[in-house]
Amino acid sequence: MDPTLRRIALMTQWTGFDAGAESAAIELAGRLQVPLGVVVPLLSNPEYEVLAHERVAKEEAATAQATAAFMARAHAAGVALDVRIRRGDELWREVVDEARSGQIDLLITRRRGHRSFLGKLRVGQMVRQIAAHSPCPVMMVPRAARAPERRMLVVLESGSAAKLQMRHAMALATALGLPLDVLVVVASRDAQPQGEGLLQLAMEVTTLTNVPVTGSVGTGPLAEVLASRMGAIPADLLVMGVEPVAASHGKLGDVVETVVGGVPCATLLVGLQTPTPR
Repeated sequence: MDPTLRRIALMTQWTGFDAGAESAAIELAGRLQVPLGVVVPLLSNPEYEVLAHERVAKEEAATAQATAAFMARAHAAGVALDVRIRRGDELWREVVDEARSGQIDLLITRRRGHRSFLGKLRVGQMVRQIAAHSPCPVMMVPRAARAPERRMLVVLESGSAAKLQMRHAMALATALGLPLDVLVVVASRDAQPQGEGLLQLAMEVTTLTNVPVTGSVGTGPLAEVLASRMGAIPADLLVMGVEPVAASHGKLGDVVETVVGGVPCATLLVGLQTPTPR
């Protein structure tokens, strides 16, 4: 087990959209040989509990039933669980607070893609807020996706906190024994030298590891360059950074959100203010 991944947690509401995240969380905990924290956020405030007490009771019963079933699955896989039910009127905040108080190193959530009024795939509102404010990297897992088992792809742009993203990516790649590809995306040929410099900076982080690492520089719009690269390699985990300015407004950024909402594989989002791995 990598020492930087001692505490991982799953956020779930036991919906069909959470299925991929739930399966991936059990698998990752087993491979990393660590216990799995589970945080289940439930809506709760005095007015809601008074006006919808029957609904609250049904939600409590359904949560207890789903939790018991998941505990049985985890037990069968040899994974120990620590389940926390968090109640509040801002569900994303309950999850973020739990991740912070539990000193979580990796938070796993669903990724419920849906189309915005512009026709672009987006992630769900609550999960967006979690990823924007999380004190640790967030792995978003689509409903039909699995835990990464082939290779990881790190995407860097000009202005990225390359070393921070790379350290988190390397921690996971090392722990899982996965090869790593680094893709630096620049807008034009004129920016190629800057891209090469950023790639060199990123590759410096990989010198003390046995994980196979390759790197390249691509030119053009990020979504197009990324689509081409993912079509050429069997990556099943995409690593991207969340800019502090976007995160401060509870957003991931238009490009990042469009990419994350559209790729079929899991995505690891690293906030550029996330602490460096221990």
